[in-house]
Amino acid sequence: MLFNPPRYKKNIRKHLIVFNLKQKYSNNFNLKYGNYGLKCLEEGYISPNQLEAARRIFSKNIKKNFGQLWIFAKPNFSKTKKPNEVRMGKGKGPVKGWYFPVKRGFVILELTGVSYKIAILLLRIASKKLSIRTSIVCLK
Repeated sequence: MLFNPPRYKKNIRKHLIVFNLKQKYSNNFNLKYGNYGLKCLEEGYISPNQLEAARRIFSKNIKKNFGQLWIFAKPNFSKTKKPNEVRMGKGKGPVKGWYFPVKRGFVILELTGVSYKIAILLLRIASKKLSIRTSIVCLK
């Protein structure tokens, strides 16, 4: 499952999302479906390539009937960039890539159906594929 951009968005070239550190965010800070999860420790942006690299670790090491993985970060925000040595003006540049903004405490992915040792090992490897600091969360 490769992370594809959305098929249709009305306003595709929006401004980059800037985080408001004073505002409290209240969605997806606890485990919902899995027994183990990967939680963000800082704000940042996740690209589709990073999510795909983390997903491949789980798909190679978990058997289909035993483990299950949930990914809650979907890159649906666009990045634009004008070419080098172009004069000012003439509108906004074309879409260069996609990203997903992550807040502190957001659970990126969850895992269930595997033993404790295997889950900790896989989540530790997957956390190195992401560009932000993360911690492993376990359900008691």
